[in-house]
Amino acid sequence: MSSSNILSNIVDVISSKLRTPEMVTTGVEIENIIYDNNLQRIPVNKGKIFSIMDIKERLERTDIQPANVITVEPGGQLEYASPPCYTLSDLKDAWDSYLTSLLEICEEENLMLLDFALDPIHSPHDIAIIDHRKYRLMWQRFATTGTLGHWMMLNTTSVQINYDYTSLEEAERLAFLADALHPFVSVIFANAPFRSGSVTGSQNIREIIWNDTDPFRCGTLLDHGISSAQGLVRSFIDYLLTTPTIFTPTHTDDIGTFDGSLMEWLSSLDDEGSLSASDSLTALHHIFTQVRFKEILEIRGPDRPPFGFELAPVAFLSGLLRTPAVSDRLYEIVLSWSPEERRQVQLKAQTLDLSQKAFGARTFHDWIEQLFSMALDGLTEWDAQSQTDHERMFLEPFAESFLSNGPKSLQIQKEFEKSDKLLKIYLRDRWLQQKQALGAALKAA
Repeated sequence: MSSSNILSNIVDVISSKLRTPEMVTTGVEIENIIYDNNLQRIPVNKGKIFSIMDIKERLERTDIQPANVITVEPGGQLEYASPPCYTLSDLKDAWDSYLTSLLEICEEENLMLLDFALDPIHSPHDIAIIDHRKYRLMWQRFATTGTLGHWMMLNTTSVQINYDYTSLEEAERLAFLADALHPFVSVIFANAPFRSGSVTGSQNIREIIWNDTDPFRCGTLLDHGISSAQGLVRSFIDYLLTTPTIFTPTHTDDIGTFDGSLMEWLSSLDDEGSLSASDSLTALHHIFTQVRFKEILEIRGPDRPPFGFELAPVAFLSGLLRTPAVSDRLYEIVLSWSPEERRQVQLKAQTLDLSQKAFGARTFHDWIEQLFSMALDGLTEWDAQSQTDHERMFLEPFAESFLSNGPKSLQIQKEFEKSDKLLKIYLRDRWLQQKQALGAALKAA
C-alpha cells in the first residue's frame, strides 16, 4: 500500500463513527486508585490477596449497564468507560450505577476508594505493574524517554472525554479548540494535592509528569507542530506516522514488537497483504497527546476530580465546544492567540498560580472566569434546545468553588494543613466522610 493509501486507511478509522447532528454523543472515562485498609495499593494481578482483577470480574457480573466498559491501567488504576450518551444527565445515571456497585465491593472488602489524580503516598517502586506485555514494553520505553513516565503509568488517574462528530471538518475544529484550551483545563481540574506523602504545593504535578514522559507521543498537538484547525487530521496522521512503534498485535492475538516508525510498521503489513483497519487503530493508540484521535476524539487533559465533580470537565468542555454560538465565539478568541503565546501559557500551566499573566494582560483567573461563563452559557443553550434544565448543574457548583477558592488541589492541601493530622490519618478520615456522603447521594439520586 502506498503512503497515500495508508493515509486513507487511517482517515477511514477516524471517520468511521460519523453521526448526524441530532445524534452526536459524549462518553467519559473515569479512573480510580484503590487502597486496602492499611493504605496500601491493592495488587493489580491475581494472587492470594484480593486484587483489582477480582474487582473487575465482580463488577462485570453485576447489573450495571452492559454498554459500560471496565478496564485496568498498568498500576491497577480501575477505569470506567461509559456508553455514548446524548446528555450529561444520561452520563450521570450510568456513572451512578457503576459507582454504587463499586462502593458495595469496597465496603465488603474494607477498601478505600481515592479521588485524587496522583497516588498520595506511594511511588512507582512500591507498585507492581500489570502482567501484560504491552505495558511492560511501554515501561521499558518510558525508562528511556523521560524521568516521570513510570509515575504516569502507575500513579496517575484522569477523566477522559470522548466526542464523536458529524464530519472531519468538525473533528478538526473540536481538536484545535480542545488543544488550545488544554493549559486552562489542566489548571482548572488540577487535583493532585499529595505526592510521596507530602503536599505538592503549587505544582500542577500531573501536568508536569505527562510533560516528562515521552516527547515523541505526549504533550499537546501544538508541541508537534499542529497549530491550525485547517488540515488538522492530515497533520495529526503525518505526525503519527513518524512516531516510534512500541507494541504490535500478532496473528495469534499476542503482543509483538517492531523496530521502526509506525509508518514503517504499517508499510510492512501492506507488503504482506495483511494491513487492516484494526492495525491503523493500534497505531492511533500509540499516541498519548492531550487531544488525540481514535474512532472518536479523546480529550485527556483533566485530572480525576474529587467525588461529586466527575462530570464537571465534561460539562465545561461540552458547554464550550458543543454549542455552535459559544464555539464560534471561542474560535475567534483562540485564533487571536499566537503559537508562541500558547507555548508560554502551556509552560505557566505547570504552576497553579492564577495571578500569572496568560494571553495579553489578563491573568489565568481572568481567562478562566470568562471560560466558565461561556461554558455555562453553552449549557444553558443546550438545556433550552433539549428542553431540560439539568446540564448547568454539572458545572455551576464546581465553577463557583474554583473561582472563590482556587484549584481543588490547593483547597485539599489547605484542608489537610488545617486538620493538623498525619497524612494517613487525614486520608482515612476523609474517606470515611466521603463514603457516608456518597452513599446518601446515590440513594437520593
